[in-house]
Amino acid sequence: MKSDSTTTKHYADFARSIQELRLRSEQDDPLIRRLLYANVVTSLEVYLQAVALHLIDQAPSLAISVANAKKFKNVRMSLEFALRSNLHHYLVTLIRHINFYNLSDVEPLFREAFDIRIEITDAVLDVIRCRHDIVHRNGEDKQGRLHEISPAAMEGALEAMDRLVSDVDRQLLERFGALFTPC
Repeated sequence: MKSDSTTTKHYADFARSIQELRLRSEQDDPLIRRLLYANVVTSLEVYLQAVALHLIDQAPSLAISVANAKKFKNVRMSLEFALRSNLHHYLVTLIRHINFYNLSDVEPLFREAFDIRIEITDAVLDVIRCRHDIVHRNGEDKQGRLHEISPAAMEGALEAMDRLVSDVDRQLLERFGALFTPC
């Protein structure tokens, strides 16, 4: 976790979640550790979604950038729907429906709309793949082998996600510091 005090509130929330996962994962229960491991990715998802929503709430021009990103560029609606709708609320709804663990969708959106790069490392992808197996295959990989999450694997997952989120948070403060209240 970041050692300096210049972070966003969203990073502070993420760091609290990661710290709670770290403390709870010390239990010697393989099932609980697998579930906590899956929650590492959930913490990432919550952070990325919160940041995206915060940016479009704080800067209407960024909402337009999001709408122009490839992810949403082809979204079509009738004129009647547009006239009767709160388009900001509609965009918020679209963002809330993004699977923020799907970094191949999220990284281009953040890059195009906010000029924020998300470094997708092999370690991050491995954590996301394992989380998928935990959530959708009851912890087994495609060959039927159960993922045994060791304390070291849990710590590696926590560190990989923290590096990713720390880097995104640093970029956010560099580009949009005025839109965030640093912690």
